[in-house]
Amino acid sequence: MKTLHILLFFSWTCCLQAQTGENFDSVTEPTTQEVFSSPDPTLPVEIGAFHGWQIGEKAALRWVTESENNSAYFIIQHSADAENFTNIGSLPTSRESEGELEYVFTHERPILAHNYYRLKHVEQDNTFTYSDIISLRFLPAEAIVLFPNPVREELQFWYDRTMWREDARFEICNTTGQAVHSAEVAKGWGMTLNVENLEQGVYFLRVISGKRKDVARFIKL
Repeated sequence: MKTLHILLFFSWTCCLQAQTGENFDSVTEPTTQEVFSSPDPTLPVEIGAFHGWQIGEKAALRWVTESENNSAYFIIQHSADAENFTNIGSLPTSRESEGELEYVFTHERPILAHNYYRLKHVEQDNTFTYSDIISLRFLPAEAIVLFPNPVREELQFWYDRTMWREDARFEICNTTGQAVHSAEVAKGWGMTLNVENLEQGVYFLRVISGKRKDVARFIKL
């Protein structure tokens, strides 16, 4: 079995490279990629290569089949924990082919954390096999990402923890500068904050790490 490499990109677009004008050679490959062994046997199609690129906030997946036999379609699946996968799109195959074919799939909204992808290949008799699992990590372009914004109950607070010291703290302040909540910044890549009891209005979430301060604004409905 040749090594299957997947990557990165709730709207989904997909196409054969012959039908797209995007230049995948001009983007930078992600720096973090892990391959996990799949418990399933090799795919009934012969995969020649599987590559991916981060294009802005999207992930592009591209793979090549060197031959296809009794093939029906591919389903691209995504997971945030490498265990619970959901279908994010599909591509029909040529069914039978002895020549090289190339496929491209774009994940429009990967999460700002680890993204796990696998390929489900379905044959014409509806039997199927899975590819290996690939992990791709997206980092926020800003130091702090808050969503949904405006928010009613739970505010997602995403960040790159490596930018701050171990003792970094955050606080939520109102427009007068009064802190209404403060706590340590958790390890990892994000926290869920319950802001249901905050009064309606504009607030600022500020992270303090030594002399460094990062601020993001949000609205409580």
